[in-house]
Amino acid sequence: MNPVAVKSKTTDSKPITEQNLQVKEARTQLPDLVRTVESSPVRFTIGKRGARSAMVVSYQLVKPLFDQKIEPKLALIIVQESLGDAPLHLSTPAVAELSGLSKNDLFQILNALPFTTAKISDLKKSLEQPKALDRLIRRIELAKTIANAQDAGLYETVEHLTSEVSL
Repeated sequence: MNPVAVKSKTTDSKPITEQNLQVKEARTQLPDLVRTVESSPVRFTIGKRGARSAMVVSYQLVKPLFDQKIEPKLALIIVQESLGDAPLHLSTPAVAELSGLSKNDLFQILNALPFTTAKISDLKKSLEQPKALDRLIRRIELAKTIANAQDAGLYETVEHLTSEVSL
């Protein structure tokens, strides 16, 4: 497998990891691919002779796309833009929570990305549910801390941080 970094639009998050596989490789590794996408934001593209034809990705990551409403789709975009490749236990609840916001709140949050202190302050005043923004910001901060710990090779610290934080 050859990992390929795919640029995320967020400036502070790490790029999402995408791995390209030939059909034959994917066929023999399918159980491992499924386990991997269940526990991390990695995605696998599958194809023949370099032409992509399929993707293995976490269902939790794309589930909002199948909803008839626009709110889950907007929530997914916000989470992808703000959390990048954060662990699924941070991004999945963020999508679920943001999906419950009004279209107006979601569009305001989306238009405020990337967040600055001034934007956050103004945004909190105009949102119907500002506590959801507070939790999103906490998730962003936690995702950055986890990414920094992983980059520093502090796996145990990462595991401890992710299990101790309450949102």
